[in-house]
Amino acid sequence: MSSDDVPQAPQNKPSTSSFADVFKTLAVGRPKSQSPVLHAQNAGGALSPDMEGRRGSRVTFGFEALHRGSVAAGASDASNTPSFDTILHNLAADQPLQSAADEAEKAVRYLHGFSGDQVVTLWEQAAYLIDHPSSSEARTSGGILLENVSARQDLSLAGRKSLFRSISQPSHPDVIARRVKALISLSDYGRKFDFTDEPILQIIAAWIVPLYEQTAAIRSKIKRSRGQRPSGATLDEAILGELFQHIVDVVTLQRHPPGPEVIELVLDQIFTVCRKTSAAVDIKNSLVVFDAIIATCGVPDESFIPLLEVLCSIHASVKSLAGPTSRAVRSLAKSSKQSDMIQNLHTFLMETTERPDRNLNVTRGAVDIFRDLLVAYGQDGMPTIDFEPLIASLHQASLRKDGRIDTDILEVCLNALQGEFSQVALQHDWSEFVNVMLACSDRAIDNITAPTSPTSNFSPAPLPAASTPPSKASLADDIRSNIIANLTRISASLEALWPNLSKSQKLEAWRLLADTHKHLTHSQAELAIRLLGTERLCHPSASDGWITYSWKLVQDYILDREKAPETRILALATFRDAYFSENAPGLYLKEGLVSALTKDFTEEDSYLFLQELVAFLVDGTASSDEDTLNLIVDTLSQPMNADENTDDMSPSGTKPVPHYVLASDTLAPSLSDATTWGLIRIFLKGLETKSQVVLKVYQKLIDIALSTSRPSDSRLSALRLLFRLRCDTSGVVHIASFIDNGHLTASMLRTAESTKSTASEESSTERSKDNDTSSTPNSRSSLKDHSVTPIGGHSHRVISRRPSRWVAPIWAFDDQSKLPDMTVLKLGSNVYAFKAQGKEGEQKGEEQKGEEQKGQEQKDQEQKSDEPNNNDKHNATIVLKVNLWAEAIIALLQREKDWDIYSYVSAHVSAQLANRDFFRAAIPQITLLRSVLCEQIKNESFPEPLGWTGVKKKDIAICLLEALTMLISFHAHFAKGEQDELVRSFMYGIGSWEGTSRGCIHALSVCCHEIPLSVTKSLNAILDKMSKVITRSHIAVHILEFLALLARLPEVYVNLRDEEIRTVFDLERTTIQE
Repeated sequence: MSSDDVPQAPQNKPSTSSFADVFKTLAVGRPKSQSPVLHAQNAGGALSPDMEGRRGSRVTFGFEALHRGSVAAGASDASNTPSFDTILHNLAADQPLQSAADEAEKAVRYLHGFSGDQVVTLWEQAAYLIDHPSSSEARTSGGILLENVSARQDLSLAGRKSLFRSISQPSHPDVIARRVKALISLSDYGRKFDFTDEPILQIIAAWIVPLYEQTAAIRSKIKRSRGQRPSGATLDEAILGELFQHIVDVVTLQRHPPGPEVIELVLDQIFTVCRKTSAAVDIKNSLVVFDAIIATCGVPDESFIPLLEVLCSIHASVKSLAGPTSRAVRSLAKSSKQSDMIQNLHTFLMETTERPDRNLNVTRGAVDIFRDLLVAYGQDGMPTIDFEPLIASLHQASLRKDGRIDTDILEVCLNALQGEFSQVALQHDWSEFVNVMLACSDRAIDNITAPTSPTSNFSPAPLPAASTPPSKASLADDIRSNIIANLTRISASLEALWPNLSKSQKLEAWRLLADTHKHLTHSQAELAIRLLGTERLCHPSASDGWITYSWKLVQDYILDREKAPETRILALATFRDAYFSENAPGLYLKEGLVSALTKDFTEEDSYLFLQELVAFLVDGTASSDEDTLNLIVDTLSQPMNADENTDDMSPSGTKPVPHYVLASDTLAPSLSDATTWGLIRIFLKGLETKSQVVLKVYQKLIDIALSTSRPSDSRLSALRLLFRLRCDTSGVVHIASFIDNGHLTASMLRTAESTKSTASEESSTERSKDNDTSSTPNSRSSLKDHSVTPIGGHSHRVISRRPSRWVAPIWAFDDQSKLPDMTVLKLGSNVYAFKAQGKEGEQKGEEQKGEEQKGQEQKDQEQKSDEPNNNDKHNATIVLKVNLWAEAIIALLQREKDWDIYSYVSAHVSAQLANRDFFRAAIPQITLLRSVLCEQIKNESFPEPLGWTGVKKKDIAICLLEALTMLISFHAHFAKGEQDELVRSFMYGIGSWEGTSRGCIHALSVCCHEIPLSVTKSLNAILDKMSKVITRSHIAVHILEFLALLARLPEVYVNLRDEEIRTVFDLERTTIQE
């Protein structure tokens, strides 16, 4: 029926028609527009809404068929219409072939003017044209005439039989399309086949492959011409879809379904098309036919396996038709051949290695079909699938070693853990199930981990070789990505099912989680790690495979820096529990597990994890052998690479380390601080256990304190411990729980608010100068270079802002919380600051020896302090090399340019120097320290703090003079000239800086008793200096006390002349008046 045809009212039904025929017509009637299949122009497009069902719009039961009739004629001049006889004559076989062919095409325009019997007569006259053996034009003209005649609705039964005989004759391929359209019109779209008793599908089957080949040829030409339809091409590509839709109509609309032999014949032809075609629209139309046959006629036995193979291939290769394919598969699964389908799918998979000739897509499709069946498992009519045979079949399929099959198998395993089928899976053993998943995931796991030997280290697999074609490399990457995505979803499903798993299933699932650890979330990794703990799999006393489990825990979780810190901390806690179990430490040390924890230690970048790791290493030292203990100490002594750039920490750098923050800001500690804290704990444990490691850690802490490449907080942690070291008169070292230097630290913690009520000597000019040199808190600069404005840093550990007030050094915020409670320590009695040399009286006598003799004694003591290394290390006396620490103090006071460090040292050195016995073995260094301090006081060469610190130079002078005061107790070791210089330094401090006069006067009072000769030598100058500050009321009383003391020591003022004594009385009188 052409597009110009207009339907007319239908003829009355023959009297022999029954009421059933009438109702059937009502039920199947539909518009005569192109069937839904014809609208599928895009090979890869989705199904249109009317194609979603098996029948499409056929089930809408329209009534348009009741209004069919002959074609209405257009307005034409009757005088121009040729007569019936003329046309009939011109179509005769004795006419020239070309003339007859032209007349056939012209006659089509006038058919509406003739009756049904007349147009049949015209066709019978021209029927020879469609079968002409040599002229394609004649065949085309004949086909056009046949198509238009068959479209008439007023044909008699005899006429229709005549037309059908012409349609059903063997045909040249180029007119099959016309015969198809003619048959569709003649049968009223598959509704009426009263014109023949022959199997219509048998005739149609002969057309399928030739028509496809014609269509494929046209598509190929169009593709080569870049979308342009070639000239002379008369075949409509959609006709193949019309033929397939007609098959659906024949199968679904006839009262008596076709026989199995005919269905088998049709299916064989469609199978051929499916195997040859590359157009998705052909596959789509074939699926509609399959669905119709499965639902109405059933699949013949001989066609069942080929159909299943075709469905498998389509499922695997045409992903855009996954929906229609799944519908056909589910229809087959609900059919009477349900059990045969499942059995054959298993056979396809089990024969994977035995039938290499079978298309790979068949195997893949069988896996995909199982996936669909698992998704729909439990729905009405769906088959039952046994778990163990399914896993066995998947295992055989995995032996093909193809990445695409592996991906598909993992999707099946994923669906086995979801939906209704998960309850079936929970009732079986999972060993083979997990083996299948591991076998399919090797391709992805091998590219992220190295061999799984417990003693080997994991490392990334090599990238594809440069010679690998880009397309293959891209395909491999896609497959790997798909496998990883499936493993991720499987892990999520295992997490959801975890509470319902049995112990054995959890252990099997752990194997998969362990191998895919790089793709686990924290909660999934937590399940795997906690299983190791609850089942005690890492405990040597509870598990034979504890070595393997422990190495997996160390390598896959603890040392993997890509894991979240909380995951690594949980793994470390599990490792700790196992390590400290009964008899485990020795075994762990033997296997090298503890040493493995120190691998690439300096690359660690998580502070939270590093804290826990350091704590474990420290606790593990109690049960470690000497080699491991030394390894731990050396490891903790290394600088951390993730801390600040060492160039920025250098005293000479232009971008000093930023550590200055406001009191309200949060300062995150550095990684090096965590490791230094570990060394401190080892040192304290060494004091308690009398371990020789004390000596090594002691020297490491000194090195850290001196290192300008370390962050300030780690250096301060070391200094906090070192400045708390004390000893009693017998030399036994202990840790001071409190340092009585509050009057010194208070000046270092000055803020703008606290200084408002404090008197100041500085002029407004000096204040202006200080303000000009102020800077942001996050800065570091040479304390001696007052002309350089500190540069703000960019540390990730601080919050940068310009301060609105003066800022205290960072040690002020947590000084009391950095060391453990000293009251809980049970310190040993054989860690000494010096080596005892006999009786106490002899010791005191030796203290009076000269400097040279003392220097020799110190060398002897240093040699003896090394002697325990050659004796029993647990019973030998341990002597700290205090001289090293004294040298470090001198270096810090002379060269340190980090304000945090320098301020801490200057504020705390005097308190430690007060413990005179502690420095008994460091007399040369004490002598040098005195020289350094005196030189700095005399020349005012000590650094001046920057303005933003709120600290003045006088505050530094107070601290240094306090330290110098403590050195008076060492006067016996000083030469006469050194004692004189000491007194002159105190004299210089009177009146030179605000706040230093009182301390210097008191120090001179002490000197009157300890070194009276030096005071006598400088007494005139001292009195002259005092006379200049006597007018200050807060100084006068201290001067009076000094004079009162002096009056009781005639040996001190023995050299004063009368006029000088008179000056003393003038001072006293003035003091009293003040």
